[in-house]
Amino acid sequence: MLGYLSAIQKENEETTQKAANLMTTVLHAPEVIPVLQEFYHNNTKKFFDNSKKSGRKAQLAFLALEGLFFLKFLGLKKITKKEWYTIIEDARSLILK
Repeated sequence: MLGYLSAIQKENEETTQKAANLMTTVLHAPEVIPVLQEFYHNNTKKFFDNSKKSGRKAQLAFLALEGLFFLKFLGLKKITKKEWYTIIEDARSLILK
């Protein structure tokens, strides 16, 4: 999970915008939804052991960052670079506590 946080923090805006555009396009192709569901399931199940507090914190951080990504790059909320990095650091702190 910490690797995921680091990757998000290092992404540049142009690359991330392209990823958001691609995700938006893909979501209009219903046949791709099961593939995305499987991807998210397989890549998150190792982080989310809901029987442990650490797993619930990791899940919360992940979902918050996914929401941050979509809010920003779908143009639903303006988020400055400072806010972006602060939220990522808050998620990191949540996991490390």
